[in-house]
Order: sequence, then structure tokens, then C-alpha cells
Amino acid sequence: MKTKNLVVVLVLSSLVLVVGCVGTPSALKAPKGSLRAPAGLRYEPNNDLLHVYSKALFPPEVGSWRMFAAEKYDNDGHDVSVGYSTAWGDFVARADIYVYPTYAGAVTQDLLRAHYQQVKNDVFKYKKNVTLLAEQEGTWSLPSGDRYCLSAVFNLEMSGRKMTSYLFLLGKNQWYILWRISHPAEANATGVPPRVSSLVESIDYSVIE
Repeated sequence: MKTKNLVVVLVLSSLVLVVGCVGTPSALKAPKGSLRAPAGLRYEPNNDLLHVYSKALFPPEVGSWRMFAAEKYDNDGHDVSVGYSTAWGDFVARADIYVYPTYAGAVTQDLLRAHYQQVKNDVFKYKKNVTLLAEQEGTWSLPSGDRYCLSAVFNLEMSGRKMTSYLFLLGKNQWYILWRISHPAEANATGVPPRVSSLVESIDYSVIE
């Protein structure tokens, strides 16, 4: 299956289940202070953040999204994440992109499907009151080239708050690329599809080695 905009199809199919109103300020806040590049990541002259192993590039800003976090999960920084946030109605939305090795050779569709099931199972295992709203699988036509993608939308509880969370899993060579985008479930959903798709499409997956 090929779709021009996997995100829009996926998100629109879930919005009928999401409450659409604004009100109380969100408890989800982006940390303040300067952003340090941990091992495995370094700043380029144009302020893009480079993952030195996969060669993935993360721009400091994408539309209204701004980078605010960078983390490593192993000593050398092969397994990293970069966080973005944006105002979402009266709330704050957060996006984290994880890049990490497959530890099983080059990505195949079967390998990606198996890893997607593991990631999805972890959502149900480690989050509370999880409801799966929608899933999508197919080849997504991205600006940097067609990419096979598995996606899901959940309603769940994080830190005592009802959230809507989007999961996008891609792969390139020996690397997984996992997106997690979350916002309070009561946030206004009007701008969800274009904001989500523009952020996920902002990464040039073709440069990943």
C-alpha cells in the first residue's frame, strides 16, 4: 500500500475519538536552559544536530516546533533521541525522535514489523489506561524518498494526564527511526495532521548511513 500522506490518513481516522476543546494550561512543559550535545551527537555549523554514527540530521526548528532536548542511552551514543516542543492551542505538544541500531543487521519489512509489535506492546505495558485508536502500515512518500512506515495512535495516561500519542516507526540500513508525538487529549485537534506530518517529514532520511 502506498499513501501520499500516511499521517493525515492515520490521524484523521482517530480524531473522531478525541475530545476537541481547549482550556486548562498543560502540565507538559519543555525544560529550560541550554541544550547540550551528548556523546554521539554534535552541532554542525548551521546548528543542525548530527548523529555521528547514523548521519541523521536534526534541524533546530521545524515550523513552530523547537528542539529542546537531546539524550543518549548507551555510553558511546549509538542510541539517542532528540526532543521538540510546540504550542498546541492552549497546551504544549512534545515530539521525540529516537535513532538506534537494529542489532540485527539491515532493516527489512519483517524486522520492522516485529520491532513495531515490541514497541506497541511496551506502550500497553508501561503506560496506563491505553486505548489503541488507529494503525496504519504502508509506503510513505516523503520529501527525501519513499519509506516503509508503521504507525499508531493511542489515548493513554502520562503522569496522571490523559494524552493522545502518535507512534511512527521507520528504518534505514541498520537503524530504526522511531517518532513519538504526544499532546493532552483535551487539546484542540484542528492543526494535528499538518503539524505532525510536517515534523516527521522534516528529517532527511536519505542521508542516514
